[in-house]
Amino acid sequence: MKKFLIRILIIGFPVIFFLIISELALRNIPNDYSLKREFLDENAQNLKTLVLGSSHFYRGVNPQLLEQPAFNAAMVSQSLDYDLKILENYKADFKNLEKLIIPISYFSLFGSLENGVESWRAPYYNIYYGIGNPIKFEILNKKGSQTLAKVFDFYFKDNNLILADSLGWGPKNVNVTLEELQFSGLEAAKRHTKKKLNLLPFQLKNLEKIIQIANKNKWEVYLVTPPAYYSYVANLNEKQLDLTISYCEKLAQDFDNVFYYNFLQINSLEPKDFYDADHLNKEGANKFSQILNFKIQKKF
Repeated sequence: MKKFLIRILIIGFPVIFFLIISELALRNIPNDYSLKREFLDENAQNLKTLVLGSSHFYRGVNPQLLEQPAFNAAMVSQSLDYDLKILENYKADFKNLEKLIIPISYFSLFGSLENGVESWRAPYYNIYYGIGNPIKFEILNKKGSQTLAKVFDFYFKDNNLILADSLGWGPKNVNVTLEELQFSGLEAAKRHTKKKLNLLPFQLKNLEKIIQIANKNKWEVYLVTPPAYYSYVANLNEKQLDLTISYCEKLAQDFDNVFYYNFLQINSLEPKDFYDADHLNKEGANKFSQILNFKIQKKF
């Protein structure tokens, strides 16, 4: 038995060693999560404006066009519970913060990162932010071929795997056809419509906690329903949309530091401003960021 265990250890050691080295190699690759953490670690105390939320704002809000200094801490599929975790992690460092800008999209109150199609992103918050679920191995988070491709691209091809700019904005400089917008609108609306609304109390509680933190620190909170192309809007479930808008309007009535702006059907954006039916491209994001900043400054 003893010899058998020794043989297992001899055989297993190279495998374990390879996994450890691979995990360390992966974690050493700069990415959007590590960029955002490093920026907040170094600059949180200087910020006046912080953007949170999902890809609608990660792609759609250029912090350079907001009141400075500003930073975009939004990320793909980042749900309200993770917005809260980020805020709780850095709230003591936000010495000069004045404004929180949070997207409340059609799906925001009814879904979560961990229950969504991109739940594989959840461990990154612990690995790179030190928040959220217990640490998991990144090497086991995706298919082996994807992991090897990532390592190869960075270490052997010198490819930059960071998609965001220095202020956290992830612009996408893509133009699509009207047919593509029509198709993506229908598909996205189906994907974002929830059969069950059981996560509504959970996400409302998280949103209220964000507002309470902001209220305590005398920060203004701007809840914003982002713009979308008509093919997306036309296929939304009326009940889910009405609940989203009504809850946001109620929060704006109940809290003096909360403001709600609904840009879902904004007329000043054109088809050429979208890269799919519910995401703005680079040009559209710059337009929208200026509109949003003007609205916030005027508070009307």
